[in-house]
Amino acid sequence: MGYFTKKIINAENNTITYEELGALCKRILYPAYCEKEDITVIFQDTVDKNNGDMWYKEVVGFYFGQPDINLIEKYEGKLKACFE
Repeated sequence: MGYFTKKIINAENNTITYEELGALCKRILYPAYCEKEDITVIFQDTVDKNNGDMWYKEVVGFYFGQPDINLIEKYEGKLKACFE
């Protein structure tokens, strides 16, 4: 993220939006929950700030449990898990 990043948290729908000053796009993080496996996958959409067109979508993290705005922020960028 750049130096002048605006972070918008919407706890009602569990999204976090990052907007960088002068950038042409914004990043939107949101969860997708699988009840059977009790896992939340964190997606990131990168969209055009002017018209909302999607540039790309990627998985940027996951955690076990239901969607929670604090956990989305905590586990963004963490794509590895160790099982013993």
